[in-house]
Amino acid sequence: MEPKSSSSSSKYHQTTMNIWKEEFETFSNDFIRSIQAFCSVHYRNDCEQDCYLGYIIQTKQKQTYIFGETLCRWLSLKYDSYEPQELCTLNGKIIKQVDYGLDFFVILTTDGCVYLASSDPYWETDRKLKWIDTGSVNIENIACGHEHLLLLRSDRRLMAMGWNGLGQTTGTAEHSHRSLVYTGLENVRKISCGWAHSLALTDTGRLYSWGLNESGRLGLNDEMNRNIPNLIEFECDCQIKDFVAGAAHSLFLMQNGYLYGCGWNDNGELGSTDFDQFELSPIRLPIENVKSIATGWSYRFTIAFTNDNCCYVWGELGQGTMATIKLYHPTKIIPDLLSSWSFSSISSLYFDPPLTFGWCHRNINKLKIKQLNFNDYSQRIQCDPEHDYVNMMVKRFSITSDHSLTFP
Repeated sequence: MEPKSSSSSSKYHQTTMNIWKEEFETFSNDFIRSIQAFCSVHYRNDCEQDCYLGYIIQTKQKQTYIFGETLCRWLSLKYDSYEPQELCTLNGKIIKQVDYGLDFFVILTTDGCVYLASSDPYWETDRKLKWIDTGSVNIENIACGHEHLLLLRSDRRLMAMGWNGLGQTTGTAEHSHRSLVYTGLENVRKISCGWAHSLALTDTGRLYSWGLNESGRLGLNDEMNRNIPNLIEFECDCQIKDFVAGAAHSLFLMQNGYLYGCGWNDNGELGSTDFDQFELSPIRLPIENVKSIATGWSYRFTIAFTNDNCCYVWGELGQGTMATIKLYHPTKIIPDLLSSWSFSSISSLYFDPPLTFGWCHRNINKLKIKQLNFNDYSQRIQCDPEHDYVNMMVKRFSITSDHSLTFP
């Protein structure tokens, strides 16, 4: 999901509306112009099937809407395939962050309140938007995994909720869906969740991991699960700038632009066939000068932007109407391929519909359209020589480059 509150990556969570025009084609133009930010609930489940559930949308008038049959059902809203449904519970509130797991989504508002909707009876939502009692302290940040949730309080104490069968919320209880569990971590600055593992960075620059450790995704030099946070050791003394967790791997971005990773690598998650099938400790990846990274808790790929305004992708990409490909090394995308240079726009090359990586803000600048010339397409993207996916991407561009609807 979305890298949390990182100023260096915030602009990559803004997108122009052109890549969403197919998804929002039934909406009125007035409603589309009113959209301020939105999130697609879209993940890969246990059976490696892609689940598209719908959208959470907030307008400039501070109104929240739900679009999608599944999400409407969770909230007892009437589903309309043409128009989103208003979620009046949040009227007047500004959404700060949205994240989601398997059969649930979580909304954090700017006043520090947390709300949850789900089809899972353990959450006891009664098909309504449930307010989570976090005590007298506001919540500043959230992160969701497959079946668990991390909540970072304003006093920097880290709490957790959800299933705990693999230690992902800490402690020995099987689950905690009604109340928050204190993880034991204080002075926490940033959090992230993978499928069933958790990561947290403190103000002192220490990075901790816990939960499922199959294939070494915790970076602790073994495969033992942990139900308490454990410190990750790195071979370098550089400060950690950012980190993300995927389905079975973890990536760590350093202040000097180096990128480290651990966990599963069979699908190219760590960006090199020279590495083992999985790595138990963080290993430096073959890419430098990195500025911002993104992946998702149910996915096995990575998107990285560099300081020289280039973008690289690797791992397993594609689903649905898009053919699945595997890139075993960082593959460069040339900027002039897209009119919007964001995580979402890059995902539109491989995923249909595209991913939002959490709460995605609309780019309010006027859309500038570039005419794409596909005659020299193969020269403008450095393709993995083992995979011929140019035709697939050209087909996708034939959709995304048809800008018959443009919005100010």
